[in-house]
Amino acid sequence: MDNKAERLVYVTRNNVLGLLSPTEIARVALAESAPMIEGEEYLDLAQLDAGVRRALDTTPSQHALPRRLLSTKTWLDILSAMARSRPSAP
Repeated sequence: MDNKAERLVYVTRNNVLGLLSPTEIARVALAESAPMIEGEEYLDLAQLDAGVRRALDTTPSQHALPRRLLSTKTWLDILSAMARSRPSAP
């Protein structure tokens, strides 16, 4: 990955985290070691370019941002921010 792509991922991850309310940040922090719910939607903060994923098992992930911990507005704001940050085709 080149520096420009690395910066894009970093900025996007920071933008995503910046959209969370203090309450949502606390929920995410508390749930970091909690099991995922099989089939639930989440974003992998380490691989945001993969988009929304569904948990295939209940293994906790320190990079997972489960949809169930966020308000609908925050989830939609995050998806919108991710769409805006994608590089345009050449």
